[in-house]
Amino acid sequence: MTGPSSIVIRSLQALAVLSILLTFALNAKATQVNSTTDLTVSPTLSTVDSTVELTAAVLGNTLGLPVPTGSVVFTDQGLDISSCGGASGLTLSGTGTVNCIFTAALAGTNNFEASYSGDLAYLPSVGSSSMLVAPETTTLTTSVGGNGYLLTDTAFLSGGLDETGTITFSLLDPDGTQVFSVQNDGVRGNGAYVTPIGYTVPNGGLAGTYQWNVSYSGDGNYLPATASVEDVQGFPEPATQVPEPSSLLLLGSALAGCAQMIRRGINR
Repeated sequence: MTGPSSIVIRSLQALAVLSILLTFALNAKATQVNSTTDLTVSPTLSTVDSTVELTAAVLGNTLGLPVPTGSVVFTDQGLDISSCGGASGLTLSGTGTVNCIFTAALAGTNNFEASYSGDLAYLPSVGSSSMLVAPETTTLTTSVGGNGYLLTDTAFLSGGLDETGTITFSLLDPDGTQVFSVQNDGVRGNGAYVTPIGYTVPNGGLAGTYQWNVSYSGDGNYLPATASVEDVQGFPEPATQVPEPSSLLLLGSALAGCAQMIRRGINR
């Protein structure tokens, strides 16, 4: 059959096929089954700045369906983990699993979630897990400075990445009495920190072995540290020599004589 009638018939047949395909697609969407996302964390106990690995495994609850596909978004304390794809997440492997590796940044109990996107066969699902992250240890060493009567000290902090807090310098005199204590203006990670001001042994003060005691306060993520006691020899600041009045008179007379001789030379 040809002509307009055949065109109409073929158009109706095409619409019928399209309707069947659409119905199939809608039914396929409606027959998505539940999925289960298991989240494991390794290790179960860690420290700040250590590597942590999360593994999400998405499972289907119906035999005969394919391995789940799609992506998984990982969060730590409700925030997307940027090194694991952020808000876009990571794509599942052919076995329905995916790993997220990152660095633990906060001490305390860390709560993790893995949110599976779902696909044509499976509905979305969420798995959760947690781990305890302990504060990291730090190390503090010191090096004395100054010139004997002006005593200073330098502290070297290491062990972490972005420590905060303060470093306190305390000085004991030869009798064991604290004569000086000062804090730096704030810690900003590993590095060297010098006493903001030094201690000057006053004229008439004690000469002998002084002792620096230096400590780091720690913060929420890094433990406090104390440097080994450090001895330094100190002695009183030399007294300022004030010229005797007679010496000043002699100096004044000599200067006046020189000036007079210069004037005579000029007048000649």
